[in-house]
Amino acid sequence: TNIFLAAALNTKNKVIYIDTEGSFSVERFKQLGGKYKDMKRIRFFEPHTWKEQHNSVMKLEEIIKKERIELIIIDSLVALYRLALDPTKQDIVTLINKQLSSEYCTLSRLARQNKIAVLVTNHIYNIGDQVELTSKSIARYWSKCLIELKKQEKPNHRTAIIRKHR
Repeated sequence: TNIFLAAALNTKNKVIYIDTEGSFSVERFKQLGGKYKDMKRIRFFEPHTWKEQHNSVMKLEEIIKKERIELIIIDSLVALYRLALDPTKQDIVTLINKQLSSEYCTLSRLARQNKIAVLVTNHIYNIGDQVELTSKSIARYWSKCLIELKKQEKPNHRTAIIRKHR
């Protein structure tokens, strides 16, 4: 989230911030140098359900037609996705996976056509000593760049590992 806040500070136009985890911190934004005038450039969406998130992403094209958007941030694209999945109902799993794929597709198209940067966080899980993305096939297919941030022993330090790049 802190990386995204810093990115939002370095834009001239508006930023769309979709916060599915309630992780945006005004205090942290100020600590990174953000001012009240900077907050006016950020359009916040706080979906609480998968359906709300899906609708928010699908409405981005309308917003981009009306406003000069430079950056889209989604933290996290899969938090509500994971909650919506019901492994006992295959038709629900199929529908949710199609919707997630359409969200990635929409974000990819908007980025290309409008020259907008899109930053998305994803959840991970461990299989033995391997780290894996939630929705790994969908995320890997649509993402142009995948960066893993690995915690270091020193507090508040991370190592960025490029896992995929064009």
